[in-house]
Amino acid sequence: MRRRPTDPASRGLRLFVLVTIFGVALPSLLLTGFGLIAIGNERAAATQRLSEMYQPLCRTLAAKASREIQARAEALRDRLTLLERWARREIPPPAPWPAEAFAGGLLGVTIFDDDGRWLLPRRERPDPTWHGFLPPEYEEGLQREFSLGDPAAAAASYRAALAPHTPGPGRCPILSALARSLWKAGDVSAAAATLEEAGLRCVDFVDHTGYHVGLGNLLFALEIAPTMEARRRAAEALALRLSDPLLLAAPGQVRITLRRALDALGQDAPGSPSEARARLLRLSSREALGAAIAGRAPAGRAGFEAPLVEGQLRLLWLDQKGRVAVEWLPEAFEREVLLPALAAENTGARLLVRLAHVAQKRADGDPEPAASAPLEGDLGDLRVELRLADAGALDELARSRTRLYLWALLLLVLVLAGGIGWLVIITVREARLTRLKTDFVSSVSHELRTPLTSIRMFVDTLLLGRTRDEAERREALSIIAAESERLTRLTERILDFSRMEAGRRAYRFEPQQVGELVRAALDACRPLIEERGFSVESDIPAGLPPVPADRDAIIEVLVNLLSNAVKYSPDNRRVEVSARAEAGQLLMMVRDFGIGIPASEHKRIFEKFYRIDHPVTVAAGGSGLGLSLVRYIVSAHGGEVAVDSAPGKGSTFTVRLPLQRGLA
Repeated sequence: MRRRPTDPASRGLRLFVLVTIFGVALPSLLLTGFGLIAIGNERAAATQRLSEMYQPLCRTLAAKASREIQARAEALRDRLTLLERWARREIPPPAPWPAEAFAGGLLGVTIFDDDGRWLLPRRERPDPTWHGFLPPEYEEGLQREFSLGDPAAAAASYRAALAPHTPGPGRCPILSALARSLWKAGDVSAAAATLEEAGLRCVDFVDHTGYHVGLGNLLFALEIAPTMEARRRAAEALALRLSDPLLLAAPGQVRITLRRALDALGQDAPGSPSEARARLLRLSSREALGAAIAGRAPAGRAGFEAPLVEGQLRLLWLDQKGRVAVEWLPEAFEREVLLPALAAENTGARLLVRLAHVAQKRADGDPEPAASAPLEGDLGDLRVELRLADAGALDELARSRTRLYLWALLLLVLVLAGGIGWLVIITVREARLTRLKTDFVSSVSHELRTPLTSIRMFVDTLLLGRTRDEAERREALSIIAAESERLTRLTERILDFSRMEAGRRAYRFEPQQVGELVRAALDACRPLIEERGFSVESDIPAGLPPVPADRDAIIEVLVNLLSNAVKYSPDNRRVEVSARAEAGQLLMMVRDFGIGIPASEHKRIFEKFYRIDHPVTVAAGGSGLGLSLVRYIVSAHGGEVAVDSAPGKGSTFTVRLPLQRGLA
């Protein structure tokens, strides 16, 4: 079984498809995949860019924080020496610590003896700070308040007890009772004013039961504060008082005070407690911190530590024996050191700064820091973190970059798809053109072989003397002449097409009469017309203006149109030729009543080598160059050619030529 030879155009198309798949499509898919991976990692990339942008600033802030913390610890050395001696009962109580020491972030001082037992804060119940008798009006007020349940009458009794002759320290329990009864009676503003007076007079008052009245008054002021601002001030005053290492209050009262204070502040926004709340939270876990310090071995040198105790960051300075521990509030350093330093840098960006432990985990929903840097020296467990004030800014930056990359990737995919599609179209077109050229060569070979065969046959007849008389000899010579002329026309058509494609055909434009052009074309086609039995109707009005044209070229146009009309009209053997002038143009129409042309083929029939797929077309033969020559010649004259046709209804070809040179 013989294998059918493969069409070169088909081989080329298959080769192109393989090259497109493995050389373009697959790399494009890989590029698209890598692009999607890059888009998926854009948030991490945006975080990295922010880190690189703000890392120098973060290191600067960390250096400033390290120096400030060291300086504050150095400033407390003398006070700590006196405080330790007082805790060991070697000297009388030292002077009270200034308020600015606590406002600067000092949270408290814890001192242990050599055996790890608490010395400070004091663990025993304090001694009373006043010994005396309260007036009977005070006892009367207690009875009215608690036995009779009449706080207003009790308040009157307490006021009566506050006679000018009452000793100064003795006023403290009376003022506390008066504030309590006024609050019960509903007079909150009067109760707050009374507590404010008590705060000035009774800071360190301890009654005969060991109850620290001043601490109780601060707690009560927090619990009844009528406004958020009043509650903030009361919370700060209470937190600073509980931080005082000289505070004489029973451990039980301190624990209850801390618990009730945190309950009172429980409505603060979660995740952003005030500095006072942060101070109270750490003071409430001082027992756990003290146990951790007491149970550790001495480090042998003084220095800083930043442990995590119950999930909270603690900033400590320990002496070389590990028995004196000073704690600072990290939030205070953020407010007093880091925020001013950040503002001084004037970055223009809205940033937040905080101190954090290197091992501290972020809470759920807590945004990732834009940059972080550890502190210097033995503060290396701490880091400064910079965050964007707008938590969604990083996500928005990542989303904007992602959108940009997606559009760029989409554009790339579209360009690649368009390029591949264009290449496919070009390749298919070239394959089709190759097939058309193959068909053209086959057709031309047939067209050439037919006249050559006839010429050779009749030449052999003449040479062998097979003609019987002069008439047969002349008939043979006539056939040889006709076939030679046919061969010449075919050769000239191919050469003309080649010259026109190369732009080398020259035209000689002269005024031509349309009637003469039509008659010359009809004369050239007459043998074919008569052979096929066609009738031609010509409608060329007299007086048509001359048209500037190349005579031979326009005759060739008309001959091509007439010969096509004859060849593709097998049944209705009639052709109409007409002409008219219209809008500065000369119109020449050739109409037949043949097989017609589908609308989808109207443009393609003017392409070189193209022929309609129809049995009549196949039987008629031809090179597929006729209408291409028509289009080339008409275009060279500044005109245009069009067709009006439908299958089974014949065709009308219209040639439009300008009546003046230079007009299209």
